[in-house]
Amino acid sequence: ANKDCWRGVFQAMVPLLFRRAGLQMRLQRAYLHATFATPVSCLHHRRRFAVSAGGDEKALMILRKKMIHQARTRQDPLLADFLLGFAEAKAQQLDMKDLADWQELMKCDEEFLMNLAADKVQTPAEFETPMLVKL
Repeated sequence: ANKDCWRGVFQAMVPLLFRRAGLQMRLQRAYLHATFATPVSCLHHRRRFAVSAGGDEKALMILRKKMIHQARTRQDPLLADFLLGFAEAKAQQLDMKDLADWQELMKCDEEFLMNLAADKVQTPAEFETPMLVKL
């Protein structure tokens, strides 16, 4: 019973945390469903928020800033410089799909990512995306 109580408290706090971060309600629902596999209607706060057209632009802006930060903070300075130059030059032209592909590329280790960008290794099927071609 105590576990359920804490779970309810945490579920009630998640929308407040997401709202502060500026993310949309549909992301909250996806997160809660994936995390707890319970209907979101069980939450104590049942507010409905309209998804605005500006919300997608805001999400794109956040992902673009994250892209530049990820490029800047790579361990290898040559790779960081290359990725930062690309991010600063092309970030405004990328859409949500491209930015999602970028996130997958950033999960790679330094050497493999450099070899992918230089086309020195055969590209695995999961990385054959338009984003890698642009890179």
